[in-house]
Amino acid sequence: MKWGLMVFLVFVIALAYSVSVQSQINSELEELFGGNEETDVIVVLKDDYSVLQKYGISNDKDDFEAKKMMVKEQKENVLKDLALKKKDKELSAQADGNYDFDLINSYTTVNGFAGKLKKSSYQKLKNNPKVLKIYKPKNITLFLSDSAGIINATRAWDLIYNGTNITGKSESVCVIDTGVDYTHPALGDCSNNSFLNGACPKVINGYDFVNSDANPIDDNGHGTHVAGIVASANETYKGIAPDANIIAIKVLSASGGGTSANLISGIDWCVNNASEFNISVISMSLGTPELFTSHCDNDDTLLTSSIANAIIKNISVIAATGNADSTSGIASPALREKIQPLPQVPARIKKQIK
Repeated sequence: MKWGLMVFLVFVIALAYSVSVQSQINSELEELFGGNEETDVIVVLKDDYSVLQKYGISNDKDDFEAKKMMVKEQKENVLKDLALKKKDKELSAQADGNYDFDLINSYTTVNGFAGKLKKSSYQKLKNNPKVLKIYKPKNITLFLSDSAGIINATRAWDLIYNGTNITGKSESVCVIDTGVDYTHPALGDCSNNSFLNGACPKVINGYDFVNSDANPIDDNGHGTHVAGIVASANETYKGIAPDANIIAIKVLSASGGGTSANLISGIDWCVNNASEFNISVISMSLGTPELFTSHCDNDDTLLTSSIANAIIKNISVIAATGNADSTSGIASPALREKIQPLPQVPARIKKQIK
């Protein structure tokens, strides 16, 4: 009799647990997918430096190259278990739909990736022991910017440090925005071919993560405006650091919108190429429409990791706090613990800045 009761109790407990787990899964599916069969996600993987042992590579967590190799291994180990969407345009619609995941953002310096996940494949990905977290990217938008004259940047140009004027000479600034018009006379006056061949004197490199190509030409105007504020070489309207180079990273579309998945790719690119182009600053005049009143490092964790990597590489990360002089909060990514927030300087208070 006692054994029968015990078996019954075990059955009831197991059933209750199963119902609880299924309820949690249903809640996760609803949050991620809603009524859709596919959705955009960011996938965060667990750090595991033991995967480097087979290569005889250092597992020192402070070794940047070792970290990149670990990220590559973890990513490949997870993606190999998924049916990835083929990019061959000649595939039929039926064949093209037979996949688990459409890989769009493959990160190099942060442990994860992003793309479109099928609802039917969620459990397969979630149950992989190498997966730490799956979440939806945040929407981001451009923020307004004002000119260098308002902050009296001209006063710094005559300062000397180690025998050099503080004008940005030999430094590069990653402008992560809507792209940059490198044909503009104040930004190099380059042709399309000159830029693609790496022959532009001002906008020396970059990438377009909106259209997935190597030509980050601005189709909005905002990124060009920001780049001009940073490093315009125009004699009358000089930038804050007129001798600096610009790296154009396009993560916002012609309408000024984008997602944090592409923003992570932009920061990832700048960090990975920092040594080659002597990148010392990342500038982001963009952020979430949502405002925060305290540090939001746990919100969009892979974005936080990408910013942390930049700081480790001695790159100053600057982000606008938001539009409209809000007093109710600060946008992400500006309100993160290690980032340098840049409040909008309204023209109406120009005379107050002496």
